[in-house]
Amino acid sequence: GIPVHLSPASEDEVEGFLATRADMPAADRRLAAHLSEGCPGRAMGLDLEAARKQRRDAAEWLASLAGRAGGKPNYEDIMARTEGLARGEDNLETVVAVLYSMVEDLLHLQAGRPPLRNVELESTLRPLASRLDWAWVSRASVRLDSLQRNLRRNANRQLALEALASILAA
Repeated sequence: GIPVHLSPASEDEVEGFLATRADMPAADRRLAAHLSEGCPGRAMGLDLEAARKQRRDAAEWLASLAGRAGGKPNYEDIMARTEGLARGEDNLETVVAVLYSMVEDLLHLQAGRPPLRNVELESTLRPLASRLDWAWVSRASVRLDSLQRNLRRNANRQLALEALASILAA
């Protein structure tokens, strides 16, 4: 047979699909469409509460990186969270992907060029974008992208955790 390649559906199309086939509030349809990457089937099967929790946790982690009043990252928090990942409390690949999307959003906010991938967290990300240094955010973006690629290639989990901690503590 001839292979058929389908383009991802737009968020509006996925949201419309969900409106006709899923009994969920509009805010949930919007979030599911956003997280589905253009795949209506994926949108139907998402655990939205878990996705919201992952995003809130990642935003809190980034807030700890913005530092306390002295402007220094909260190293204890970074280490505690990476130790939690080492224990398997969250999926490392998912955490890295969420952090990467938020760091990219920080770059967009700093450059004044939305739209954001995590639009539901704009009120949290906007103040972070003004407090975090452009060089750090840019460097973190490149390093998280590299870590994400390495994880797809089955990188050693412990080395990946150490890389994540060093990216965030730098």
